Amino acid sequence: RLPNHIRLEPDTVYCAPILLNLQYDARQETGPYVEGVLPSGQLFDPDANLRITVLFSEPVWSPDAASIDDAVVDMHLLYLTPTIRLDVPLILPVEVAHNQEMTELYVTFSAYDLISEEIYELYVRSSSFENAEGETFAESLPYTFHMNGCDCHGRGRCDPESDSGECVCMNNFSPPDCHVCLDGYHRVGGRLCVSDATCDPNPCNGQTCTISRNAVLCVCDYGYMGANCEQCAEGYIGFPDCRPETDSALGIAGRPLDCLAPILPSSLNVIGLLLDDDGTSKISLHLQEYYYLPRPPAGGQFVHDISFSLDSDSLFRASVEQNFADVTISLWQRLSDDDADSVLLASSEDAEDGREHIIHTRLNGGPDTPPQYYLRLTIQHDALLPFEACETLNVELEIGNNVKVLEEASHAVSLCEGVPRLPLTESQYKNSQDAPLNIFDRDAFTYNPGPDVTFGVPATAGALPNSPNYFHNFTFQIQRSSASDGKVPVLYAEVGYRFLTGQVSLLLENGRRLLEGCDADEVANDAKQQCVTGRNVENRHILEVQLEAARARKDSPVEDVWVFTLWFYEPVTQLLHDGKPYWDCAPFDFVMEIRWEDSPVTTCPYAMLPGSLTDHVGLNLAAYGDVHVVDEYVLQPTQSTSITLTELTWFRFELLSLYDVSVAVTSASGGDPLYAAKIPRGEGGSYFAILPKGEHFVEIVAIQSGESEGGQEEVVCPTFRAQFALRPDRDVDDDRCVPSIIKDAKPPKFNTEEGAMQWDAQFYLSLEELVYQPGEVLWYWDFTIAGSSVVEWEVVTDFITASFDVQVLYAPQGSAVEVVGVGTEVRYNYDRVRVELERSGTYQLQVVMPAGIDVQIRPCVPIEMQLSISPSWVHGGGVYCPATEPIPESLNSYRFLGESDTFSVLLSDLRIPADLEAASTGIYILGPEPVDGGHSVLRAYSGKNWIDVDLRLMDVTVPSDVVLLQTGNDLNSKIDDLPDENDQFPGETILYSMSPGRLYELGIQFSVAEDQQGLRSDCDTFSLELSVTPEAKLKSEEVCPGQGGTYWGPNKFSTGAWFLEDLYFQQSRKTPPHTHYYITQTKPFDIYVEVRYPFAKSFLYLSLENRQTQSFHYSHNRAGASVLSLQDLPPGSYR
Repeated sequence: RLPNHIRLEPDTVYCAPILLNLQYDARQETGPYVEGVLPSGQLFDPDANLRITVLFSEPVWSPDAASIDDAVVDMHLLYLTPTIRLDVPLILPVEVAHNQEMTELYVTFSAYDLISEEIYELYVRSSSFENAEGETFAESLPYTFHMNGCDCHGRGRCDPESDSGECVCMNNFSPPDCHVCLDGYHRVGGRLCVSDATCDPNPCNGQTCTISRNAVLCVCDYGYMGANCEQCAEGYIGFPDCRPETDSALGIAGRPLDCLAPILPSSLNVIGLLLDDDGTSKISLHLQEYYYLPRPPAGGQFVHDISFSLDSDSLFRASVEQNFADVTISLWQRLSDDDADSVLLASSEDAEDGREHIIHTRLNGGPDTPPQYYLRLTIQHDALLPFEACETLNVELEIGNNVKVLEEASHAVSLCEGVPRLPLTESQYKNSQDAPLNIFDRDAFTYNPGPDVTFGVPATAGALPNSPNYFHNFTFQIQRSSASDGKVPVLYAEVGYRFLTGQVSLLLENGRRLLEGCDADEVANDAKQQCVTGRNVENRHILEVQLEAARARKDSPVEDVWVFTLWFYEPVTQLLHDGKPYWDCAPFDFVMEIRWEDSPVTTCPYAMLPGSLTDHVGLNLAAYGDVHVVDEYVLQPTQSTSITLTELTWFRFELLSLYDVSVAVTSASGGDPLYAAKIPRGEGGSYFAILPKGEHFVEIVAIQSGESEGGQEEVVCPTFRAQFALRPDRDVDDDRCVPSIIKDAKPPKFNTEEGAMQWDAQFYLSLEELVYQPGEVLWYWDFTIAGSSVVEWEVVTDFITASFDVQVLYAPQGSAVEVVGVGTEVRYNYDRVRVELERSGTYQLQVVMPAGIDVQIRPCVPIEMQLSISPSWVHGGGVYCPATEPIPESLNSYRFLGESDTFSVLLSDLRIPADLEAASTGIYILGPEPVDGGHSVLRAYSGKNWIDVDLRLMDVTVPSDVVLLQTGNDLNSKIDDLPDENDQFPGETILYSMSPGRLYELGIQFSVAEDQQGLRSDCDTFSLELSVTPEAKLKSEEVCPGQGGTYWGPNKFSTGAWFLEDLYFQQSRKTPPHTHYYITQTKPFDIYVEVRYPFAKSFLYLSLENRQTQSFHYSHNRAGASVLSLQDLPPGSYR
């Protein structure tokens, strides 16, 4: 009977060929038996898994239903045997299941075990099954399964209607064997044919069209973007004639739309400032912000007025931090509409160079006819200095009703307890004026008197108006010894105050109470004196500085004693009221800390070891489910990282360095170390444990940090390479292996007399019955060579659950075994051996259990291998690049996505093809299907390089052939065309949301300027950071604090600056997140900047611009971090 959906045309003859397979079993009329199997009687595709249903006449009984499934495999109750190739062992199913009634058994045999043109017999040992009454099932005859005779090279399926073994091909491959592409298509990778590219017609909207690696590539002009140059770049409007867009509608011409800084107000008498929502006047206002600073005319000045009127007598204070531009503020009273009639009330022209400009005065007000005032900002710009399109200016301003201020002043005496108290007076820590506070190496010092203690600024009657009042200081000294190597002292001091009536600032002086040399001009010419000020935040002043960098001289004959004086001062004195200060005691609070931090090695373009592996930016176990990071870190004399766990968690690390190091793993709960070992230079070491809930620590100590391998001179940048992984125990797969694929995957027999061989495979290793001891052989293979040969062997496994050692042994018959090659590379889920074998004879490849593992790990582990053996003459003396690895072909291998839907990795030394023109370089990604559904986000970043590296993402799912994204002509193009001072280009980044099941290609294109072609070598490398993450995991924190606020920290730093803080920014689809920091130096200086981020969520890179020469330095890419490390930079203005 035909199915209902089939409709036959009348009066038409149809022929339906039928293959009839009849088996007749003579059995007893009573008792349980096997009714048969489905499907049967057809040709089966050897490239597809074979799924079979076994039908029982009545339910099979078992005390535990799951035990039936296990018994089928463990006791070989059901299996296939070949009838042609009798040397092949029996094949067991890889999956077994049953229905609820226990009358049907569902088994699956892997296509990996099936051979074309083979005839298999399925044996069911039915007498081993019983029904509920204890009766055994009758024996059954074998069932026959014929495999089709086609070979489709994994790119198609056998055509069931073909008698000659032809294939039905996929992805535009051509029959009969899917080995070549259809006409008009070309191959990319091993599994796809895509249509040949053409620029006729031009798909680039009239802009440049090129063919790159057989794909259309549109090269957009500046101001355009998109795969086909079909839209204006951000900040441009008017497609197809794109032009810059400005905020002219806001009255500030020239401010680009991607500038997030607020605009300076033109009036304070508006809602939200001096007016309430209902339009009534307020008696107070306090604002502090980094405002957008418009560009003055070249060599000229920019003037901006902020107008306001007052209903009552008020106190007024305004403060502007100095920028690289010369900023002066003045306060005027407007007597008429003509500014010429205005009266100057106060000006900051006499302010000290390099200090903030402040105006502090009392203003009259009137409810009937409020006086009109305006604050004028005058910005003078040196034409020789560059001016950024989004420059900012830190402005703080406060207005307070005079009566209210006097009422607050009446409480000041009680706040100060009558007599102004000062922090850290000599009597508080030493009785002798000549014996300052001593802080010894590695000893922390904290001064925090608590919230109930308030200090006071002494009254300043008789002091010069509008001049600084240095009202207090104390001296301290740092004593260092060899025990403090690798650590530097850092001072953090913070003072809080009421900005309007009692602003207090801090100044750190190198030396003992001199202060005369703290003028900015004198500092520039006096190497023996150096003073550092802090930064203003609303009602706070913060000074954070590395004391080693702030030290300019030693005020003691002892070599390692440094003396400093911390000054407290009012930038301007308090106002007088009736002949005396408003406040007899202006209250403030103060805290201070001196801590010892790891010293940044400013010569190293590498990151520091993160302070935590579980609660650090980008390494968050709770947010991402697991942690896996591989990177090269700066080797310091001592460093540690913490691990905070809320549940039982698997932990593993491996480490390799050219220095002897000791490693210890300890627990906060105390007791003996969980692990302690010395790792010799160049040998590497690893450790595995299932850690309990709690806090644990990994400490790494350099034993010989000043001597490199072979006793050579001290290395300027000592490093170590480490791989860390953490995974909750509940997320570790504990399934057992299917016996049919355990250790059966081995290369064919081989002798180099037959030429060369290449072999790759995916299979499983069973560790269930393994005796856990170092060196236990898990897999091996013997081969014979007849002359000098090269072996290249790559092994991919899951690092945390199944990372093993690999080695090559010389094993001639009757002689001792000799290890001739081992894999010691610390790479993400990957190890390899490359060795040239000079002697003829028998060799053996081995996968062995590494040291540091003495507990039961995952019982069944997937493994991938790629093996190449060839006579040495085949290589033709080619160059081997041991510190590199090839560009991966796919991200769906066990190494990356594998059995997961998430990964993040930095591949720091990928090999650039020798022939850039002929190279076909692409990485394929099949969009994963996240556990919780939805899309997955792909992020890719190629690090800076002197060879220009461009990325392109294509959807190559048949029949599509679409360029989705390409770099080199987007917003970054403003800077991409500018190599830095070392002729290195900044990196390129791609971000895309992938659909499940669609196939993508991440194309990589390299180019070298003609005049630099001669600089190329066979071992040029580039870095590529990659991550794939389900969208659901990235949306846990959509809004930053403050309802979508952004905090970039201070935007200016001075000599000795030490800044370590958690920052955040609100993501925007329209505006790429960015900020600027300004550095002005009067002497040569070093700088180390490290920014860390969760790479799956965001990517940040750093550039340092010399504003005089307009030259750039770009950061190095590390795992989840960007590092900018430079030495001996010339004095000047930097951004």
